[in-house]
Amino acid sequence: SLWMPGYEATWEIVNADAFVIRPNAQIPFSSPDAQVKVVYTDNHNITWIGSTKGVTRYDPRLNRFSFTTVLPIADSVAGNVINNIYYSETDSAYFGVSHRYRHVFSWTEKEGYKTLLTIAPFEPFINFSPFYTDSKKNLWLVTTGGIYRYDRINRKFIFNSNPVGKNDAVYTVMREDDKGDLWVGSYPHGLFHYNAKTSAWNSI
Repeated sequence: SLWMPGYEATWEIVNADAFVIRPNAQIPFSSPDAQVKVVYTDNHNITWIGSTKGVTRYDPRLNRFSFTTVLPIADSVAGNVINNIYYSETDSAYFGVSHRYRHVFSWTEKEGYKTLLTIAPFEPFINFSPFYTDSKKNLWLVTTGGIYRYDRINRKFIFNSNPVGKNDAVYTVMREDDKGDLWVGSYPHGLFHYNAKTSAWNSI
């Protein structure tokens, strides 16, 4: 099935038929009663829902009402908006970004929720804080104020670079080309290129 976020519900599309999955206060473990921001289905067919009330996990192997809270609501008024969820096969872990608290976090079955990094505030561009895995299995995070790489030994994101050299830079996307070089888009400073052979960043 295909899952899509709705404003206050979640859409599930099965064989060209669309179903609206709405919260039901009378049923335990129903979908979250919140504004759904992002939906991600991993390779294990587990669906993750990021909303204004945190992260919810749905396992279709259980039953129709098996939505369980992973990262609960953090504030009853402002909420804990989750704008990004990413699964790393290499680490067997989930990574996400909490908008309200500016936390980059991980989640595993064994350890649960763990804060890894607090990123600089720069509304509303904190929404553009994607993760990216390159061909060498390095896990990257591009966000406000810098580019970070995941240190698997110490299990944390470490600062890698800020090619702009200014605090107002917001890095929004990363891609790798056939040569193994990295390309990073930023606002408002444009495109940057990382030469893997010289380990140098250049503005395009």
